[in-house]
Amino acid sequence: MAKQCFFVGCDNNSTNNPEKLFLTVPQKVDRRKLWFEAVGRTYIPGKSLYCCEDHFDLEKDAENWIHFKLMGTRLMLKDNVVPRSMVRKETSSQFTPTSRKRKMETQQHSRGLRRKLFPEPTVPGTSQDVTEDVEELQLKTVASPSGMFVSAKSPEKSVSPLRTKRRTLRKATQTRVSTKDQSSMTSVEVADKSTNTLRSLSSQIYQSPHKPVQGSSTSLSSSSLSLQSGSVYEPSSESLHETNMISKELLVKVEIFKIENNSRFYLGLPKSEFFFIKLLQEELEVPVEHIYIVLKKIRTDDQFVRLGTDFALSTSGVSNIFSKTLPKMATKLNELIFWPEKSKIQRVLPRQFQTYYKDVEAIIDCFEIQVERPSAAYQQALTWSNYKTCNTCKYLVSSTPNGLINFISEGFGGRTSDVEIIKQSGYLTVVPENATVMTDRGFKQVAGLFQKKKVNLVRPPSVTSTRKMTKDEVRQSKLVAALRIHIERLIRRIREFQMLGPHATTDHNLVPLLDHIVIVACGLCGCPAGYFL
Repeated sequence: MAKQCFFVGCDNNSTNNPEKLFLTVPQKVDRRKLWFEAVGRTYIPGKSLYCCEDHFDLEKDAENWIHFKLMGTRLMLKDNVVPRSMVRKETSSQFTPTSRKRKMETQQHSRGLRRKLFPEPTVPGTSQDVTEDVEELQLKTVASPSGMFVSAKSPEKSVSPLRTKRRTLRKATQTRVSTKDQSSMTSVEVADKSTNTLRSLSSQIYQSPHKPVQGSSTSLSSSSLSLQSGSVYEPSSESLHETNMISKELLVKVEIFKIENNSRFYLGLPKSEFFFIKLLQEELEVPVEHIYIVLKKIRTDDQFVRLGTDFALSTSGVSNIFSKTLPKMATKLNELIFWPEKSKIQRVLPRQFQTYYKDVEAIIDCFEIQVERPSAAYQQALTWSNYKTCNTCKYLVSSTPNGLINFISEGFGGRTSDVEIIKQSGYLTVVPENATVMTDRGFKQVAGLFQKKKVNLVRPPSVTSTRKMTKDEVRQSKLVAALRIHIERLIRRIREFQMLGPHATTDHNLVPLLDHIVIVACGLCGCPAGYFL
């Protein structure tokens, strides 16, 4: 809908004048009444009305004019501002014939006064070329307050631009003469008045306002003057190497400072648990920068090129550090993934479980990570997931009710069913007898496997199209779904590591390391819950 200016007699609207600003009439009663009184209209409450910019001097009436022009924020008017009649902005380019004539007369009068006060003596113009040998010029060095000058004197002729490349001097025409001394400002190098060959003399004639000092000028021939341009400083290879090393050290220090001040973002570890990095460094006996590289790669999924720039290393060097340090870290962090005793689990059992399912020791679920499509057709078929409609690696994760990860399987192809993962992952050998495990409705086919192990399985009732669920079954389904949210939250925390995102599309070269990456992420996620056991 087009915005129409509500000022009486103003026909501006946003359709015909899209370049204009239309300000909203205030909704506050007091200010709104003032605006209506200013434009001479009857007060209308509540309706959205607009007033165009022609009725304001926005540079003076707006509180944030500069901020509005620079940042494009919403324009805010001052409290005491009301619309006025058309505000015309005078421009300096508008002249009337009278003002233009007056300006021309003033300029002519000023030029006439300038000619009378400052007459300009001239030299009769000539066009004769004078060819002289540069060696015949008598040059003198004159000391002046502004530095060393070289003066070239000619008793009869006024000589201007001196060009040594063509060795031709041309007389100046209509030259203003204010003094008889002309000097050329150049860079002069004199050592004990030794004689050197005059190599180049390309400079601009300079009118010196100073008179030569008596007794301070020494007559020199042109062969005793050496004029050389300033040389450009070229650092040596050693100094360049040292400078590069210093800059790289500064870059690494800055990167470490950023990581340590925001470890949750770069490493996935809060500041309160940052001491874990030092413990890990002592166990692995590797530089702390290597641990930072591995954790930052898993957390942010940055390219190796960018990591190399951050840590002043080559791309291949960072890749080698990642591939060598990651398995060591996974071996140590795998110790944090264990099945605690039942008494310890119940001691820190969440309140939601204490009422109905206080015997639950674990909650299980599966998650998938997208990988690049393999080139081989057989591998494509193994990794294809109908659920995600892409090539994935599938993992089974189990955690206690309070969030401690007590089992993580190795990776399986995306087409592998949950029953096969339960059989082949070794989860049944880890679960103690008479334990209670909570699952989703999709694990219906594994009930027989858990019964052989004497493990109680808690899952929502099955749904069929031929039978309606009873009230008790609906209530149980809602209760189990509300408690299973704990494993969903844990998977979400694992997904915060960008390399384990649902659509991370892991490079085929990193797929062999994906199991280690999952173990490291699960170990870091299980740290807080492990403190209470």
